[in-house]
Amino acid sequence: MDTFSSKAAQLAEFPSQSIRATCPLDPIAYHPRGLSRRALLRVQSYIAEHLAEPFTPGDLALLAGVTRFHFARLFRFSTGVSPMQFVRTQRLQMSKELLIRGELTIAEIASEIGFCDQSHYCRSFRRMTGMTPSAFAHASYTTEFAAPSPSAGSSGESRTGPLGVTVT
Repeated sequence: MDTFSSKAAQLAEFPSQSIRATCPLDPIAYHPRGLSRRALLRVQSYIAEHLAEPFTPGDLALLAGVTRFHFARLFRFSTGVSPMQFVRTQRLQMSKELLIRGELTIAEIASEIGFCDQSHYCRSFRRMTGMTPSAFAHASYTTEFAAPSPSAGSSGESRTGPLGVTVT
């Protein structure tokens, strides 16, 4: 009996000792009560690949292999934000890149990144950045073209900025 209880005690301590020794945890990316790294990476990869498509927290929970409510709690522990807030932030970051490129209208960008309409997109963008998408595009345009290079001005080249304005 005594040997059995000592063996059980050794086995109970073994996993925690081996995990600590072989897998140092990044305190920002992992919380002991959060999603496993593999599940978190799987969910984040799915979000990045399907950003423009509509999906629900239930879809993400299936990827993580847990229930919808448990997923929301674990995701918040792991990232510090709710799953849908994370998705919204990723969409708005992508929209910033599209606004800087200047190839699409605001309505097209809203549709491209998965917002149901331009109004919802503009409200979300303003809430996150403190400025409208048009103001952001204009600010990036003026920053990009504020000091043209001497060669561009002397050669007579013209460029089209984010809002469709031609700059010579």
